[in-house]
Amino acid sequence: MPLTGPKRRTVVAMAAAGLVVVPIVALTVARAGTTRARRPSATVETFAPVADAYVSAEHASRSYGGAKVLRTDAQPGAVRSYLRFRVAGLAGPVRSATLHLFAESGSRNGVEVRGVADTGWDERTLHYASAPPLQAALASTGPIRARSWVTADVTALVKGNGDVGMALVGLGVTAVRYSSREAGSLAPQLVVQSGSER
Repeated sequence: MPLTGPKRRTVVAMAAAGLVVVPIVALTVARAGTTRARRPSATVETFAPVADAYVSAEHASRSYGGAKVLRTDAQPGAVRSYLRFRVAGLAGPVRSATLHLFAESGSRNGVEVRGVADTGWDERTLHYASAPPLQAALASTGPIRARSWVTADVTALVKGNGDVGMALVGLGVTAVRYSSREAGSLAPQLVVQSGSER
């Protein structure tokens, strides 16, 4: 007998411990002309920083742009890190953006990510006295384990193609080191998923 509308069948299996309902196949048959569900069309792009550096309040005129580490600390003077990514080639609207950092040391408090509107700084000349101001905090990592990757959701910062600036600010008084872009395969990454439904 031909189907006259969407129908589903569920196979019920008996287990030794009792009656267990196991959905084996859920099949929907639709008449010709029925609207199909939209399938997501998304791409994932991974970007390395085009610039990164840390700055130190104790050495306010010194630049650390060539260091293989990024740092955050609160005592005895503030230390924070700046990163800039150049996002390009996105397939459509940004769905998500995640910052990946390799932590060389750990912290129970984690690190906070803040936006940096000014993306014109140069890592070779960036120092604490000239560092651009920070925007409000938008993400944090939670506790950090040494020698591991940590992530933070920075979707709110990535609007589309173009430069994206951000800063790392330590939470608590523990000094933490992260691999910088000079560290090769352990360099920070910005993973962006983009695209729209079709």
